[in-house]
Amino acid sequence: MAPPKRFESRRKNNALTMVQERYNTEWIRENGLGIVVRSFRQVADAISRVHDPQQLERLRNNLRKFENLAIFEIPELLDGLIAARLDQTAVEPHAAIR
Repeated sequence: MAPPKRFESRRKNNALTMVQERYNTEWIRENGLGIVVRSFRQVADAISRVHDPQQLERLRNNLRKFENLAIFEIPELLDGLIAARLDQTAVEPHAAIR
């Protein structure tokens, strides 16, 4: 499976940034998984830097170190939650007779 191709991230941790999302840019930077910029004005430069063959290879190598299986685990988790909810709301056959 090929690694994702989106390596740039915009860093703008302010009142509009959801609390649970604020650490993402730091994590990207700390793990060498992308280029973090402070504003959209810097995105074009970040894209140019990502297209540098050495930089792109470095980012890909860093990304390969992570085994993120969430994309495969989430459907199973959702199936379990939905099944549990259906079990809670299902009417038992003998309940209608009472």
